[in-house]
Amino acid sequence: MSFNTNIGEDVKRLIKYLRKKWHSDLTTKFDHLFQKLDILTIKASGELEEVAINYLNTPSFNKKSKELKIYNFTRPYYLCEMNAILKRYSFEDKVVCEIGSDPFLECSRAAMLLGAKEVHSYDYGLRLDDSYDDKIKVHKYHFGQGDIPEKKFDLIFAIATLEHIPDIESFARNIFSALKPGGNAFIQGEPLWLSAKGHHLWIDRSDVKYHFDDVSNPLDDWYHLSRPSKDQFEKDMINKGINTNEISFFWESIYERNHINRKTPDELIHYFQYLDNVEIEIFRNMNYRKQNTHFEIARKSYPEEDLRTSGLTIFLTKK
Repeated sequence: MSFNTNIGEDVKRLIKYLRKKWHSDLTTKFDHLFQKLDILTIKASGELEEVAINYLNTPSFNKKSKELKIYNFTRPYYLCEMNAILKRYSFEDKVVCEIGSDPFLECSRAAMLLGAKEVHSYDYGLRLDDSYDDKIKVHKYHFGQGDIPEKKFDLIFAIATLEHIPDIESFARNIFSALKPGGNAFIQGEPLWLSAKGHHLWIDRSDVKYHFDDVSNPLDDWYHLSRPSKDQFEKDMINKGINTNEISFFWESIYERNHINRKTPDELIHYFQYLDNVEIEIFRNMNYRKQNTHFEIARKSYPEEDLRTSGLTIFLTKK
């Protein structure tokens, strides 16, 4: 490849080349590369920002198979859940709400591609704004922090969100209020606190990376449920080769910070089940990972079914 002085075009051509070369065998490694390139491009100004918004990660839809294509998503689990929504509901001509939107509005853009009339995207971490698309309304705060529009949405969806909501009761009521009669909601979360990787440890810096969902995860399955003392936790992490400078952050992230709600599956389900005038279906995503000592300790306090419940999906229809 040759490069010219137009850096925006160079970045565009480079990423196009990488996607073409690897899209048929996209691995987590390349997903991460594309995500970093996106962030780098978004942080730049002027032409680079325009390239990022208009070119990168544009979802594509196979009308014949009625499925979104995988290689255009920076996080493949978004694709999986979007296709789960498509099996139940249509986006065509719908006013749609996405709660916990991904930073680059990939799922909201997919909803527009699938025929949505208008999409409202809620998340404090959004990198794009209303100038991207006048049919995508960006709300840079958590759903429920501002005024809740009553009976506005035909479809509400939330992917990898349920485990982060601190007040499930208010969240369930707000979804009910925001849905039109006959409207549908798809609410999903994973991994839940009681599951093998429910600690949700995530450090992603240039010098160090620990992700709960890949081989960089330093914690044994269900370790977080054994509730070690701080001293024991420090010893265990040192034995794992963790730098002592990171251990206090590990502890705070797993046990103290409010980025996850640490609720059981039954606690998450409860307030949805007791909404009036709704039809509801709930599915547990079960994971039968090999039992270990931490699992046996946790089983003294929690049902095995809950320890095996990696995620929950709630389908809801307002009557």
